[in-house]
Amino acid sequence: MVRAYFQAKKGLMALLAIVVIFNLAVLSLAHIESQLISYLTVVNLFFVGVGLIFDWYCFRCKYLLLQKAIQDPQRSLSYLDFKPRGLEGSFLQIITGLNESLDKQNTANRRSYQVMINYYTLWVHQIKTPIAALKLLTQEQGNNLMIMELIKIEQYVAMVLEYLRLEDIHNDLNFARLSLEKVVAGALKKQAGFFAAKKIGLDLQIQDVTILSDEKWLTFALEQVLSNALKYTRQGKITIYNEGCRLYIKDTGIGIDPSDLPRVFERGFTGVIGRQDKKASGLGLYLTKRILDTLNHPITIESIRNQGTTVMIDCHKKQIDD
Repeated sequence: MVRAYFQAKKGLMALLAIVVIFNLAVLSLAHIESQLISYLTVVNLFFVGVGLIFDWYCFRCKYLLLQKAIQDPQRSLSYLDFKPRGLEGSFLQIITGLNESLDKQNTANRRSYQVMINYYTLWVHQIKTPIAALKLLTQEQGNNLMIMELIKIEQYVAMVLEYLRLEDIHNDLNFARLSLEKVVAGALKKQAGFFAAKKIGLDLQIQDVTILSDEKWLTFALEQVLSNALKYTRQGKITIYNEGCRLYIKDTGIGIDPSDLPRVFERGFTGVIGRQDKKASGLGLYLTKRILDTLNHPITIESIRNQGTTVMIDCHKKQIDD
């Protein structure tokens, strides 16, 4: 703060020093007694010091208010309770006007966003009806491949809705005591047909523990991880096990290129394998990471090309001690 003060007032201090020196020079040239010059110098320095102390106090008050405003931008104007004049007043008027314009724009954006969310929510519920009807028709015909494709469509439709809801995910959270075994079972339920269709084995080794999480969002994240594991595993098995609250999903798939590992959670990133596949959206792991970060469940991925991938989700930070 002291440094900021001297930088802001260096012009004024230089002017005061020049005035004092000029006065001393004039008094000396006028052959005034040295004792009187000393007395006048002390008086000048006293008033200059008092003025600087008062100016420092005013500067300090404004500086502290500005620091509060910087730390809390949304309430910045409420902190500026002093009455600025001159250029400061003009700048505050400009800032106030810009802030009001920004508030209006944010309000309009929120309304537009809510309209979009309402539309897609309605669309998702409407599209589920013909999908369910098609599933019944294909089940009657015994066409398992078509059923699998319809389930994929259901998952992609759900992904669209959850992606749109990400910005307001905090309003939709409902933390509760959960059985890790039951959460995993719920995520596997929707993927059971794909295990059978691709003839991929499942090795489930869950020792049940109780965690604190949101069942809907955690299940959705697990579904995305399992979907990826099934998508890129051509033969072998998927092993799901836990070490306490750390859940591991290990596959024997084609793996991830080492150069892609640092970026797998970026939105829209598909990597070497994804570009070869040409159907990857780059959204599955991005959604998973965003959701798990919100739930405070860290996720890590280890992979070796042509040997498989292991995903670890750590629910330890939300563990419940019974």
